[in-house]
Amino acid sequence: MSLVIGSTVLKEDALAIPDALYGVLVYAGGLVYALATRRFTSPPRE
Repeated sequence: MSLVIGSTVLKEDALAIPDALYGVLVYAGGLVYALATRRFTSPPRE
């Protein structure tokens, strides 16, 4: 939503860059956290 507001309503394409970067970093951070959690947790015992 902020990408649309920054690029169309405010007519500044440069305002969309931080929003896009934040969106990418959120997914990258989540991926790193998920992989670290999988690696450092032990499998369930049966």
